[in-house]
Amino acid sequence: MAPNGIDSTAVVLIPTTNEKALVELVNRFAPSAAEKGKDGIYTLKVPNVPYDVYFRFANKYAYVTARDKSPLAKPIAPAS
Repeated sequence: MAPNGIDSTAVVLIPTTNEKALVELVNRFAPSAAEKGKDGIYTLKVPNVPYDVYFRFANKYAYVTARDKSPLAKPIAPAS
């Protein structure tokens, strides 16, 4: 937790077995398509939200965060 609360970083895990299907679902409902960067992290611009949403896939989960993609930049170790 950061001192101001709003500055905190959180990552939400969404179980998924099909990356392509989840990206297609997001793109169907989002006003702009999620774009996959060279780092494997998708960026989604959401209207009326002051920052972007970021997500990537690993271990049968979508890891989702907003404002700062640095928590997703580190390699995600396989689940044991």
